[in-house]
Amino acid sequence: MTLLSKSKAIFVRLLFGAHGTLAVVALVNITGFQWFFLAECLVAVSLLETFVTLKVNKHAEWKWFLPSVFLYLLWIVPPIVLLESYAMDYRHFRLDLSDTGRCFVDFNDACVSQNGSVIYVEDGGDDLSNGVLDQTTYDYARHYALVFQQTMMLVLIGGRWLGPKGALTRDQLSQLLLALTGMAADMLEFVTETVKLEETACNYLLIYIILGIWAWSLLQFTLGLTATKQKKSRVVGPSPSINPITSIATCCETEMWALMVSVIMQDGPYLTMRLYIMFTVQNFGQTMIFFTAKNGILFLLQVYRLYVVIIERRRAGRKGRGREAGSEDEDEEGVFEIEEARTPTTPVDEF
Repeated sequence: MTLLSKSKAIFVRLLFGAHGTLAVVALVNITGFQWFFLAECLVAVSLLETFVTLKVNKHAEWKWFLPSVFLYLLWIVPPIVLLESYAMDYRHFRLDLSDTGRCFVDFNDACVSQNGSVIYVEDGGDDLSNGVLDQTTYDYARHYALVFQQTMMLVLIGGRWLGPKGALTRDQLSQLLLALTGMAADMLEFVTETVKLEETACNYLLIYIILGIWAWSLLQFTLGLTATKQKKSRVVGPSPSINPITSIATCCETEMWALMVSVIMQDGPYLTMRLYIMFTVQNFGQTMIFFTAKNGILFLLQVYRLYVVIIERRRAGRKGRGREAGSEDEDEEGVFEIEEARTPTTPVDEF
């Protein structure tokens, strides 16, 4: 392990820790949740993970799973979810004051003119909005939730780029970064566009399902799906016995794993959620239709690509078995000819 690899690994983890700490501080200042400073215990866990990674792994990074990215997500995602929940409490509070029964996300125009100024609870009164009675605080919560959602994507991509490559080649790393950029744009659009819809903004269940699907899709950043196995040279000899585990690992190559992960963790859940919003809450907006169609096309293309990869894999397996059978027949013929050549002639009868 070179000094440069160690320096990159330490720098990336410092970047993750600094950004996570900023999110924790912003959450505590906006909401007053002092107990959330306990999240800074992740500093000790991150230091332990850094020590183990640098001590054990010669590439200064793990191959299939990235613990540093997982710890960063544990650090940054809960503050974003709590800020969104905090803002939703205020929207419910204003919804209860409204005579129109509409759920507003922005209160600078229509909602303020209809409902007037914000009603503050006097000391000793009942808190009707779970502590969220200030529109300025609501605006801060929404603003910082969006800021941390955007900067988190930049930090994840930048950290993967600036960090040690591990066992990846430069070609694999470039492909990974391009894939992560496209994934990040789709994730950011999903969480920002669906949360601010009027039909979902005041629905606790839908908001938490949306945030849960978004957090689930973020786990893709913790997987190293571009690491490929080196092809081993074949050794002439008897064909080995078929191991079921080895057969499955060989069949499910990196491309198949990447496609299945994308279908299960992103495009499939995103498409399902958008279709649910369209047909359940009757939101047929132009933007919703476009992104639903985009997710549907991506989902179908990935399923089709999976089908193509499986078919090509089976064809390659049949050709390989055919070549092996042909080579075995040639070897048997050669042995037979050599044996005939070495067979002694029949001795002449002396009698």
